[in-house]
Amino acid sequence: MKLKNIIPLLILALLLACAKDKGPLVVPEDEPIAENGDDEKEETSDEENPDEETETYTFSFKDDIQPIFNQNCVTCHGEFHQLNLESCCAHEILTTKGYVNTSSPEDSPLYREIKHPNPRMPPANPLSESDVDKILTWIKEGAKNN
Repeated sequence: MKLKNIIPLLILALLLACAKDKGPLVVPEDEPIAENGDDEKEETSDEENPDEETETYTFSFKDDIQPIFNQNCVTCHGEFHQLNLESCCAHEILTTKGYVNTSSPEDSPLYREIKHPNPRMPPANPLSESDVDKILTWIKEGAKNN
């Protein structure tokens, strides 16, 4: 086989390998590796670390909020709408045009439009309470673009 024919195959193999890469192995803090090298978990209790704060989940705009908009909103609130909720623009529009109010999340126009029991948006198929709660929590957490 000629070198000319092998190079594209090597590039393809490299791209496929990168696409399947899950990143480095990370050991969660709550599962320490035993010092003797065994895979057994050391038992710890919350009582042993009373000063340690309980971890809370922080919603990611990209991973948690934008997918809600993509699935439920962009059909109407797309490129040609004043409130464009496509991934290229949604965060900037929501946070700079007054749709979210981090100092009073329940008063945010975005939340008022989607909240239960009588949501106005989306008109045909209201968001699940779980999705509404995610959006409200994201606003409470500061509506970060993370």
